[in-house]
Amino acid sequence: MVRLIFDSLGLSCVAGLILLAAFSPAMSQCVDDDLDGFFAGDGCPAPLDCNDASAGIFPGALELCDGLDNDCDGELDEAPQCQRACEFPDGLFDGAPLQEGGRDADIVWTGTEFALVWDGPEEGTGSRVIYFARVSSDGPVVEPPIQLTTAEARATAPSLTWTGTQYGFSVFNNPSGGRSVRFARLDSTGARIGDEVDLGDGFFPSTIWTGSEFGLFWTTRLPDSTNELRFARIAADGTLLQGPVMVDAAPSYSGVSAVWTGSEYGLTWHRTVGDGLEVFFLRVDDLGNPIGVPLQLTSGPDWMRDADLVWNGTEFAVVWRSRDNFVFSAVFQRIAANGTPIDAPIAINDAGSVGDVTLAWTGEEYAVVWADDRTLTFHVYLARVDAAGSRLGGNARITAAEVLATSPRLVWNGEYYGMAYAYQFLLRMARVACDCLNVDGDIETRCKDCLDTDPTVFRRAPQICDGKNNNCDHPSWPGLEGINDGDDDQDGFSECDLDCDDAEAAVFPGAPQICGDGLSNDCNAMFWPALAMTNEFDDDGDGFSECDGDCDDSRFQVYPGAPEICDRVNNDCDSLSWPEVPVDNLDGDSDGFAACEGDCDDANPLANPARGEECNGFDDDCNGQIDDDELGVDSDLDGLSNVCDNCRAVFNPNQLDGDLDGAGDACDNCVVLANPGQADIDGDGEGNACDLNDEMVFGRFTAADEYTWQEESPYVRWNFYRSDWDVFVDTGFYTQSPGSNPIAARQCDLLVRTAVDAFAPPPGKLAFYLVSGERPPSIEGPIGTTSDGVGRSNSNRCP
Repeated sequence: MVRLIFDSLGLSCVAGLILLAAFSPAMSQCVDDDLDGFFAGDGCPAPLDCNDASAGIFPGALELCDGLDNDCDGELDEAPQCQRACEFPDGLFDGAPLQEGGRDADIVWTGTEFALVWDGPEEGTGSRVIYFARVSSDGPVVEPPIQLTTAEARATAPSLTWTGTQYGFSVFNNPSGGRSVRFARLDSTGARIGDEVDLGDGFFPSTIWTGSEFGLFWTTRLPDSTNELRFARIAADGTLLQGPVMVDAAPSYSGVSAVWTGSEYGLTWHRTVGDGLEVFFLRVDDLGNPIGVPLQLTSGPDWMRDADLVWNGTEFAVVWRSRDNFVFSAVFQRIAANGTPIDAPIAINDAGSVGDVTLAWTGEEYAVVWADDRTLTFHVYLARVDAAGSRLGGNARITAAEVLATSPRLVWNGEYYGMAYAYQFLLRMARVACDCLNVDGDIETRCKDCLDTDPTVFRRAPQICDGKNNNCDHPSWPGLEGINDGDDDQDGFSECDLDCDDAEAAVFPGAPQICGDGLSNDCNAMFWPALAMTNEFDDDGDGFSECDGDCDDSRFQVYPGAPEICDRVNNDCDSLSWPEVPVDNLDGDSDGFAACEGDCDDANPLANPARGEECNGFDDDCNGQIDDDELGVDSDLDGLSNVCDNCRAVFNPNQLDGDLDGAGDACDNCVVLANPGQADIDGDGEGNACDLNDEMVFGRFTAADEYTWQEESPYVRWNFYRSDWDVFVDTGFYTQSPGSNPIAARQCDLLVRTAVDAFAPPPGKLAFYLVSGERPPSIEGPIGTTSDGVGRSNSNRCP
């Protein structure tokens, strides 16, 4: 039997002959490839099969809530039992990791499981190849990933679609020598079916299943550096039906996001316009013919790119990434079935710079998913948008706090979302649950929280001292074993009770230091866990620890059998009197010296080696001699050592000192007046205090307002100066002109040795006085000398 399949003109080539059909060309296309009793194609008996490659999809079939239009009514999962809203979304990260270094994943739902393709490093070479993996509905990978391409192909940007029985898969190959778009089919396990189709030059393909055939869109660069958007049709058996054909031409293109509405395609892409990038939309019929002209959706000051498109059964929706003055955001826009924009675009993210964005439709609402850096590292966020384009609630962070997550791709399976994303450069698969309330108000919803009635208990919670196992991830949860609330070594103390080693029963706060166990038993020890300062350790370095009998392990001179030395301690730990200090080490009179340190009278604090010898008939310095100087000399042989003699060079055993200035009368240069230090400025043997012709004038206040000075020849008149000490310090002027400061004053040419001065300086000020004499004919004498013997200058003399 020969079966003829006619094209739309009713013609077919058989054995090189052109045969003319004798019956209706439309009816000649009516086939039932999936043998479900329903036909697909124009002119076939109604109702038509919307997917003739899947026996489980036909008009009137039971809606399975699998993300597919099982009953061919144009709606997904519309049955009452199907959940189509995703309230309280939250990530369930129970999927196994797919591959280190994996990226650019595409994900589909088959009705029973997820399938993914991605670009990842080849084992052993590190070259980029394409992998395929199936992931079960509850998260784990069904089988290890399958490598689909070789390193030589340098394939990237994979695109995947599911027909109901097989996968359609396309990639962009970029080997040395040229690039091309390739299409291949995979069976339900990921194994190749038939030969691949080479569609020629191009990159970034998008693969769509229409229900009866595959449609592919991609971009290519022509030799003149212009670009084209191209299309091809491929049959379910992998045969190239049409193409490549040009859909649109422009200076530049990115990859295309394409969807099938049931009768036509919708496309979005971005391309260069002026100095920026703009997003475009176009409807295309089933043969690749544009319906109208491309619609420019954006007109931004910077650039718009990376658009993603979905069809919800009655209209399109698109999201794209916008950059305005280096602020990145995700933008959502609805488009009517006739290609007309509905309402204005809305911004989706409320913070952070958007890195990647994708879109999914549940049958009732949209999910926009993106990665942004609002927390200084990238996380994945999800926003819900209803069918009318209005936001539903706020943005939900899907990835956990410690991850660096990027490149999310999303698909709805009728109950929850499946999400592929890069996690710390590791490609992973996660589920996004849709009813995750947070009852107790901690950071985890009930989808993750092991006890959603207690805000202190959640995954990765800190273990606090509250008698609970706070960390849901802990292996012993809800038991207390292995956490700071549990007494793991059964010594009566947990870590919360300050047990510093809860694995050692001999170690706990206040534990006795046990000799020989090599442990610092007492958690209160200053240097725990080191043995320093414990009885196991020789802290003072004398060769003995407390466990070795060292009775004072803070002193290296104290240990068993130590010699007694003069250090005010009992050195020998074996001494029967220990720790009593030996008598000769005691400081009985508290003068700082013990008998062994040279104290000759430990009952008298005025006798010790540190005191100076005084003339008191007593051995003050404990050198064995009384009233001696350091040399024991008596220069004048009057029976008194020099240290006690007030006239060391003059014999005066009676030691008379009439003026009590410390110099004996026998050698005093001013016997009747105290002349400390025996000053004699003119060296005439007469001390300054009683020398009336040495030009040294001594004076003092004899009353509150009266200053009197000594007679001094040959002076006949006197000059009296008052000056400001602060001015002297600043200028060096001993005498200061009256009026130059409030204190300065002078009385000149006085005939008496008394000046009346009732001046009192203000608080904080200091006045000082100087007197000079005048000898005939009017010659003013000096105003004294400095402590260095240098004459003082008189800068402001009396007239």
